[in-house]
Order: sequence, then C-alpha cells, then structure tokens
Amino acid sequence: MTVKVRQRHLVKVNNMNIDANIDGFSQRLLAVIGEDSPHAFAKKCEMGDSSLRPYLKGSFPRMDKLITMAQVGNVNLEWLATGKGPMRPGDKHVFDEVEGISHEDYRGLPEDNEAEHPDEDTEHVQQPHTHIPQWEHPDPDMFHYVPMAKTKLSAGGGSFVLSEDISDYYAFRKIWLNRVASSPKHVVLMGVQGNSMSPTILDKDTVMIDTGRMEIIEGMIYAIRIDHTIMLKRLTHRPGGIVNVISDNKEEFETYQAKRKDIHIIGQIIFFNRDLISGT
Repeated sequence: MTVKVRQRHLVKVNNMNIDANIDGFSQRLLAVIGEDSPHAFAKKCEMGDSSLRPYLKGSFPRMDKLITMAQVGNVNLEWLATGKGPMRPGDKHVFDEVEGISHEDYRGLPEDNEAEHPDEDTEHVQQPHTHIPQWEHPDPDMFHYVPMAKTKLSAGGGSFVLSEDISDYYAFRKIWLNRVASSPKHVVLMGVQGNSMSPTILDKDTVMIDTGRMEIIEGMIYAIRIDHTIMLKRLTHRPGGIVNVISDNKEEFETYQAKRKDIHIIGQIIFFNRDLISGT
C-alpha cells in the first residue's frame, strides 16, 4: 500500500502562521497565470524564467515572491499559499476553476537541466537555453536594402554625393522604411565619429540619413556641412535667417549660430543603431 504524505510548509499571512498546501501550489499558480504566457507573468513579477520554472514543477516560493505573485495575479494570498478560501475577493468557489490542470498541461517555458530551486540569489545558477524561432524562408521582397557608406560623405560639384565605395547593404522591412523615410531611395547609413551629440548619439554609432528631408524642423538632428566640416547637430531657427547649431554634449561643445545660407543640409537623422558589446 502506498501512502502519499502531504507536504507542509508554514507561511505567515496577516500575522498568522498558515499551513501551506505545497502539493497543489503549482496548479494554483497555473490558474493565476491563466491565458497569459509564463514568460510574461515572470516578467511582471520581475523574476526570470528560470526562477518561475521550479514553482511550476512543485517547489514553493519564499514569502516575498509569494506576495508578489499574488499581487500580480490579483488573487488572495492565503488562497495562493494554501488553496483555502476564495481565489479572488468575492469568489465563492475555492479551487473548482483549477481542477484538471496538471504539469503536463504546462508548455510555457523551455526545459533544461537546472536544479529545481527557486532561490535566484544563488551565486552560480545555470541559465536555461532560450529557444528563438527562426525565419526559415524569408522573402527578400519584404525588404529594402540600404547602403552603408564605407567613407564619409564627400563634396562634389557643389552638392554632396555618396562615395561609390559602399561597404555593404543592410536589410530593413519595407513596411517600416516606407513609414519613416521620405523615400527608400533617399536613405544611407553612415558611421559616427566623435562625441559632440553624446549622450543621444555616441562615437561608433551608426545613423540613417534621409537626404530627402532637408527642411529644418525645430530641434531635430541633421547631418550638415559648414565650410569643409561634416557634422551631426540639432538645428533651430532664429530671426533674420540665423540657425542655432546645437550639440547635445553641452559640457564640451557650445551652441553657436550660423547663417542659413552657409549651412548645407545633407539630410535628417531618422534612425540610429548602437552596439552594446565590443566586437571581437
């Protein structure tokens, strides 16, 4: 004869020690998650997937995490801990709506070989491998291909022309580029040198320049040439055909004024990209 012993765990709710029902906790937690994804629920609770997974396999959380999950799920703390009382304020039934839910019904997080313990404060925690679905057969016709200038924009014939030396072309979804650019044929990517626009745009960032947007919109960032210097600056109008040329890094670069006729606007910056890690 096999006898199943119910696991007991005392938790304090409203200054009272309550005998928690550990065996049924994972089922109650699944009911709290409901139609939401476990990943989204974990994010709302400000915990990682690897921390939520042990609770769905039968482990019982610390009191602080139990409180957080009850608050995020808008359920009674005593019900979540013990299965007793109403699930939510005003409910009459205690556990009817979670009957029939089992661990086999749970498919929300990828499996791994991680030990089943909820303590995410442990110094060495093996992180799970995240499965990222791949687009096996992308449609090239869904993309525009934007050139990356290998060198800086150069002057020629009284106007700016892109050097024929292109380092590469980068794919952008047509639906996005058609929305943000004046025309896909007007955009070019270029690397940034210097920190005059820090903290908005940093050294080694990449910017997308829309050469079809040459009218000054107050406070927007533009690629411009003054004399023989190419730079990124914010521009604002002043009376008398004067333009404020503004750097975001005001500690090192002062705002100055120039005549509108002396500023050659290459185009407006409509997008930038930044690597957050150093390449090898």
